[in-house]
Amino acid sequence: MEDKTKDTNEMNMFNSIDDTSTSGEKKISDDVIEIIDLTDDFYSESDSVKNDIDLDGIEQALAKSVNDIINSEKDTFSNQPASAENSVKSVNPANQANVENVINSINDASNKSDAVAVNPTTTTVTPTPDKSNVTASQATTSTTSDFVYFTDDESVTDTTSAVQAKKTRKPIKLNININKDKVLKGFLIFAGVLLLVYIGGIIYTKSHFIAGTKINQVDVGNMSKKKAEEKLSLAAKNFEMHLAFRESDLKTITGHEINYSYVSDGSVEKLLDEQNDLLWFMGFFEDTEKTVPMTFEYDKQKLEDIIASYDETNSENMKAPINAYIAYDSDSNSFEIQSEYEGTTMNIENVYKGVEDVISKGGERLGDIEIDSLEGTYEEPTVRSDNGGLVAMKEILDKLCDASVEYTLPSGNTRTVDINETINWLAKDEAGGYALDEPTWEAKAHEYVEGLATDVDNVGGTKIFNATGVGQVTVTGGEYGWKIDVDGEAGQLASELKEGTVVKREPAYSCRQFSTENSGIGNNYVEIDVSRQHLWVYRDGALAFETDIVSGTMIKAKYTPTGIYYIDYKQRDRVLKGDRLPNGTYEYHTLVHYWVPFNGGIGIHDAYWRSKFGGDIYVKSGSHGCINVPASAAPVIYDLVDLETPIVVYNTQPYNPA
Repeated sequence: MEDKTKDTNEMNMFNSIDDTSTSGEKKISDDVIEIIDLTDDFYSESDSVKNDIDLDGIEQALAKSVNDIINSEKDTFSNQPASAENSVKSVNPANQANVENVINSINDASNKSDAVAVNPTTTTVTPTPDKSNVTASQATTSTTSDFVYFTDDESVTDTTSAVQAKKTRKPIKLNININKDKVLKGFLIFAGVLLLVYIGGIIYTKSHFIAGTKINQVDVGNMSKKKAEEKLSLAAKNFEMHLAFRESDLKTITGHEINYSYVSDGSVEKLLDEQNDLLWFMGFFEDTEKTVPMTFEYDKQKLEDIIASYDETNSENMKAPINAYIAYDSDSNSFEIQSEYEGTTMNIENVYKGVEDVISKGGERLGDIEIDSLEGTYEEPTVRSDNGGLVAMKEILDKLCDASVEYTLPSGNTRTVDINETINWLAKDEAGGYALDEPTWEAKAHEYVEGLATDVDNVGGTKIFNATGVGQVTVTGGEYGWKIDVDGEAGQLASELKEGTVVKREPAYSCRQFSTENSGIGNNYVEIDVSRQHLWVYRDGALAFETDIVSGTMIKAKYTPTGIYYIDYKQRDRVLKGDRLPNGTYEYHTLVHYWVPFNGGIGIHDAYWRSKFGGDIYVKSGSHGCINVPASAAPVIYDLVDLETPIVVYNTQPYNPA
């Protein structure tokens, strides 16, 4: 529903303007109303827009222009017939210009505030009178967009008031025509231009490299084959190559120093032919790297002379590589793998060859050249820290750190074998690296046990014995006492330590004492004095039995050796045989009923064939070395002694077997 009051006010404004002229001049209000209506855009804007526009200035300009139009139109109508047709169609051209100027002023101000500009040639602004007065021509439909605005003013008495009255109006309707044909035409023109540019790019890149193209690091984008080769040639002359040796500063070689130059060989032309012209526009978004073998010339001898002049290539300054190795830290009691040292020893011929290969490739690797990266230039360590054998060896050595064997010795003392000792059993290389070499390890273990036996063994050594009836005597020889089994103990020790064993034990003995009392003989033993031809058996320190004897004949082949021995075993009814004679018989072949051996083939046995014992019988008619006892004494002795019972054989009188 339209606001009738607004329509009435608007019509009053029209009537007020019409009252200022004659009836024939009423039609000039159309021009004035058009100007007034255009101002509605600004008076209907938000406060923020009004603040950006000089409304007072625009108001004054509008008022002046409207008055000029009215005055001019009055003059025009005064000289023309007052016909309705002329009143509508005749408009002073100057007035039209004034109208356009005012509209342009409005548009300028509107643009500053981001408002919609009014184009005097494409946009019409029409007041909205009372709907009852709308004619058929005014109701004509349009494809334009409408913006309606109203006024609350009661009346307008002159043109200035008419302009001021517009300040209170609401948003207007603007009719904006969109020409679809022009839009389509513009699009087709734009597409055509793009197509021409694309085709032009294809034609251009038939003879020029695509933008962003680099050949061996040299930018040849948008260059012809000739220009590209010229740039490559210039780059060759100006190039600098930096050689990076181990443990040294960069060494610079320039193209001028070695007469370095590019030789055209068709490779550039081939690259140009192979590029994808259809994608020429991609060069504006990404670079294309081309690396190809190219032909270059240089003075080989000059290059080698320069390289040979460096301190780094002087053999006297080179340092040999060092393999990774296993070190031992005594503070932390641990083995650690020390990394290899690369060294600086070079094969100079391979250095020449490697550098020459780089140069001949025409800048493929121009810039810094790591001599390390060239094949065969440096001597390399043969064992690195990740070597499987090295890692496995460390695992073996780690077990030695905590391994220990603590020996308890006959003296009551102890001796420990641990890393402090075994570190010296390991093989060691020039760099100080450790390794467990099996033959060396076993030899060192054997050597250690031999030393231990020297301190412990007393078999066959001199002992002081408290002899019956005569006191202390010196006894030398025999097989009783402490004697370490060197071979057996060395093997056991080497194995235990290598496995990380921690143990406290005795050494392995081949002979041992069974007591620490009575010079190690103890309280159970058999005593034989060859000089007195007598035997005593002691049990728990007390004499249990004694008897006369006959010992070996006092000749070297048959005498009874002195010393301390122990009973090997006991046997009943044993046949004793002498040496085998050439005719197959034995020197003797005798059955004995009680056999107690203590020194190999020498033992105590019954001699039932003898009727006398003791005295000096033994000197010329003694045995073959055994201790002959009476038949009645043999079973007593047999029952009193045990296996490993010590037997002490001595002389209280010196003698020399014949």
